Amino acid sequence: MLKLLKNRSYLLLLVLAFLMSLGLYMARERAVPLDKELLVTREMNDELRDSNRHLREQIQGIKEEIELYSKAVNDEKLRMEVLEQELKNYRMHAGLLDVQGEGVVVLMADSSRVLGEHQNINEYLIHDLDIYQMLSDLRNAGAEVISINDERFLFHHSKVICNGPTIRINGQVFAQPFIIKAIGPRKALQAAINVQGSYADSLRQKGVQIEANTSVLIEIPAFSGTYSTDYMERNEQ
Repeated sequence: MLKLLKNRSYLLLLVLAFLMSLGLYMARERAVPLDKELLVTREMNDELRDSNRHLREQIQGIKEEIELYSKAVNDEKLRMEVLEQELKNYRMHAGLLDVQGEGVVVLMADSSRVLGEHQNINEYLIHDLDIYQMLSDLRNAGAEVISINDERFLFHHSKVICNGPTIRINGQVFAQPFIIKAIGPRKALQAAINVQGSYADSLRQKGVQIEANTSVLIEIPAFSGTYSTDYMERNEQ
């Protein structure tokens, strides 16, 4: 009888230990989604806070502009200063002024892999379409200004033309490595290049050398080329 009680007690202890282990395991499993959900919520709150701060800054800037314009109506000197500042802003957005700001620096170079017997070397070289796609990804990630080897790239005007191992931009010829500079939200720009599944990632799979580093201060020169139009003209009406 005593032996039977001992066996039952031992069995009961085993069952209790199992149930406790199962409870701890289930608690941990439930905690993981909760932790992830909490992290996502915090990230959303941070994004909303940043967005609200940006909107408040924009509202404050508009209020200051309205006040400035109101004063300039009756002040000729101030009016000229306002017009000069607006002219600088237009020139800056047109790409005609040197600019600076935070962003990312991307280095690109052809693949250094040794080719196999039936492999095509063109698949491992950087082409103009590759650069266009990289520029498009950076622009979609928030890039405001872009240069290639310190040559300002204007999306509405500039072209990248592949010339064998070199490229031509705004009439200037550049050899490798190709260095793309982009001013904008540096972490988002870097993520657009480094994220798995991106176009840059597909180039890396071929051995193309791509490196993206953030910087708090990037300097990009003004557009040095010339504008020419064949069909567009001013509408005087």
